[in-house]
This record gives sequence, C-alpha cells and structure tokens, in this order.
Amino acid sequence: QKNVVKQILGKYVSANIFMRKKMGFGAPLGDWFREELFTWVEETIERTDWEKIGISPQFVLNLKKEFLNNDDTNTTYLWMLLVLANSVNRYSK
Repeated sequence: QKNVVKQILGKYVSANIFMRKKMGFGAPLGDWFREELFTWVEETIERTDWEKIGISPQFVLNLKKEFLNNDDTNTTYLWMLLVLANSVNRYSK
C-alpha cells in the first residue's frame, strides 16, 4: 500500500522529502508549561507529597526554579515528574 502512495507522491513531490528516514519531533513543553498549562504545573507541584513517592521536594523545586528562569534544559524531566505525580495523586486515594 505504501508503494502505491509513494508512486503517486513521486509525481508531485520531490523524492528526498518522502523517502527520507523517519524523524521525530519535539513537543513545545516549555511554551505549554509557561502558558496553557502553567496553573496545572503549579498546582501539581504544590499538592504532591514528593517525599512519599521517593523524590526530593527540593529537587522538584530546583527544576521549577530553573524552568521559571527560562532554562528549558530539564523540561522533559519536569514533564516526567508531573506525569508521575498526577498518576500517584489520582490512583493513591
């Protein structure tokens, strides 16, 4: 099925576009955390008992501080912690 699509595409689009290797893409977590999800990030960090799940609260606060200073280096780690925290908060009641 893909070959049929590629044959048709080849008539309209350069082969170097549709024959290239798969490429990943990044989600704009930093932008989302600063805008649409800002309240969610703040509330999740504040209401989570980090010590209960074996994570240093100071570590989380440092990640948040770095992030708020426009350092997106550890945004993925912050995302993972927020997802973990939401799972724990949701299912440990």
